[in-house]
Amino acid sequence: MRSSFTLPSLTSETLCLLHKCTLKKDLTEGRALHATLIHHGLDSIPFWADHLIRLFTSCQSLVESNRVFSRVSQPSIYTWNAIISAHAKLGHPEHVFSLYETMTMNSIMEKMKRECGVMDKMKNINRECCTGPDRVTLLSLLKCCGLNASRRRYVHHHVVLHGLESDVVLASALVDINAKCGSLRDALKLFKGLHPKDVVSWAVLMTGYIQHEFHLMALNLFEDMKIEGVKPDRVIYLCIVKACGHTQILELGRLIHAEIIKDGLEEDLTIVNTLIDMYAKCGSLGEAFKMLHKFSKRDAVSWSALLSGYVQHGYDAVVFESFCKMKEEGIKPSKVTYLCVLKGCINLLAIVQGWYIHDQIIQDGFQSDLEIGNSLVDLYAKCGMPDEGNRVFIWLPKKDIVSWGALVAGYAQVGKFNIVLHFLNDMDKKGFKPNDVIFTSIFAACSRAGSTQEAQKYFHVMVEQFSIKPNIQHYSCLIDLFGRSGLLKEAEQFFEIMPLPPDGIPWKSLLTSCKTHGSINLGQMCFDRGVELDPEDATNYELLSGLYADANVHKLKLA
Repeated sequence: MRSSFTLPSLTSETLCLLHKCTLKKDLTEGRALHATLIHHGLDSIPFWADHLIRLFTSCQSLVESNRVFSRVSQPSIYTWNAIISAHAKLGHPEHVFSLYETMTMNSIMEKMKRECGVMDKMKNINRECCTGPDRVTLLSLLKCCGLNASRRRYVHHHVVLHGLESDVVLASALVDINAKCGSLRDALKLFKGLHPKDVVSWAVLMTGYIQHEFHLMALNLFEDMKIEGVKPDRVIYLCIVKACGHTQILELGRLIHAEIIKDGLEEDLTIVNTLIDMYAKCGSLGEAFKMLHKFSKRDAVSWSALLSGYVQHGYDAVVFESFCKMKEEGIKPSKVTYLCVLKGCINLLAIVQGWYIHDQIIQDGFQSDLEIGNSLVDLYAKCGMPDEGNRVFIWLPKKDIVSWGALVAGYAQVGKFNIVLHFLNDMDKKGFKPNDVIFTSIFAACSRAGSTQEAQKYFHVMVEQFSIKPNIQHYSCLIDLFGRSGLLKEAEQFFEIMPLPPDGIPWKSLLTSCKTHGSINLGQMCFDRGVELDPEDATNYELLSGLYADANVHKLKLA
């Protein structure tokens, strides 16, 4: 029950105005109403304080919300909820928990006073004393837990402490926050304790599984839900379609699609886009295409899902054409769209199409985006135009290790190793330590250029200057380079200093070089080691056979 305080005639109108100000977030009018309530001595009454706190919270004025609360000598549960919610909404989680502890302490003190008969009974007639937290209080606390596991446990403890563990809304919220934070075991345990389990409960746990890429667990949960006779809703359909896409279980995806049609949800654009994505990920690009063109209502997300499928399954040539069709429909590409089409251009080394896409990116205002910028640098680098990539790089407001890596790889690819060293030192000065991936690109470029001296120089730079421990990829590049250059003994020496036992690839690479340069003894050893590591690889047998055949031909020529 709310307060039975007899209000002046103006208060009905004032209440209506307070609601309007809260909805419109009108701080100026709200302050005028606050002054009116102060004038009539109403601002310290919990009922009016509740509304004032909500008003100032909607206007982002936490200072004024706190000021109103401080004038209430005996806050009700509604007043406490209002101020706790204010701090939760305006981003002050520490204050939320501090206020909650004060509230619970006050509640305990009031209970003790009542039991001792100390409190004035007349004061309790027209006032709602705070009797402890309710659902609203604890939901506000849950919103402020974030990734803090101890806070989640704290709130869970208080849910149980105050006898609210059977509250389905609270229990579902606990499942939800644990699932979102990756505490899936805790979420599942809480979920199993829910009675009854409604569709929302199933949905929040399923969403958590999908969010953390436990797609098979989500599918299993879906089957359990169907066994219990719970009808899927829109959220669950979205989860399961996503899970089918990621696991590439096409037949189940088709069955779910049929259920979606039966339930009349196929016109939902988000569901349509998710279905396109599912068919594309599963490699059923024809069905994805049909789904896209089945409905006139499609957007950049729809097209991006199809383009992503084309790139994923090697249909890069179709990507640019589809992009142009999307533009013809008047649909503005998204960031994801541009990343897909740039990937297609990179795979095809399609620089002409890349120039066009770059121009479109500038027109749509994406030129400062880090991921798009990195893709452009990578495109120009792989197409042998590192200077163009550098121009993109310079204009990026932010750079990361991927940006630097793409730029360095571009200059290494065209053999400008003096510039490579300059950029390596420059990125180090700017707080970006070169990683092993960057040096793999450099060694691969040295190998393509046949530059053993540069490779040796950068090997020492990597180890001595940047303290990077060589890995199997580095050694494989060097073995390939020295082997193809005819420096077979030097190539063999790398096997002796490898920190890890090599796989069959380096041995096969050196065997190829032995065939080229006619080294039978070393070639035989490479064959033995390669077969030992991968006996099923037929290439080793073909290379050894070719080595001996070439050697016999050579002997005949000498004769």
